[in-house]
Amino acid sequence: MMLSESATLLFIVLFIVIIIVLVIAELILKGFAMWRASERGDKAWFWVILILNTLGILPLIYLLVTNKEESKKSKTKKSNTWLIVLIVLIALFVVFLIGMVIAGAIAFLAISSSSMDSCAQDNPFACVGVSDGTSIPSCDPCNTCTCQDDILSCTEMECLE
Repeated sequence: MMLSESATLLFIVLFIVIIIVLVIAELILKGFAMWRASERGDKAWFWVILILNTLGILPLIYLLVTNKEESKKSKTKKSNTWLIVLIVLIALFVVFLIGMVIAGAIAFLAISSSSMDSCAQDNPFACVGVSDGTSIPSCDPCNTCTCQDDILSCTEMECLE
């Protein structure tokens, strides 16, 4: 079964939103980790974090490990790594929610704009928002389709023309 155009569009939009959120998370965490590695003089870690793309996992591990080391060395100076990570996660969650709202709006527009121009059997949303008993044009002029409980049922008579 092929996806309808609106379902395909929704899938593409959701995929793009997820990729954008992951790329933003990677860049932010990578930036913080590289900054810390340069401050500490960890050249090897700096280059590993720069070269490898691990969707933020390696930079996050480095930030958390070095945070524990920093807090052991200096009890008076509190590290704000957890606060930074929390802010990044909240920002990513907000971006993700905005993307979902946009994807939902696109899906709603695609569903509501699915017109009766196409035949009923080709339109997966033919009965969405339609009252029971409503007739919808069939793919051929000899048959009719009706919606009942959001389910499309069509007659299957042969054309005599």
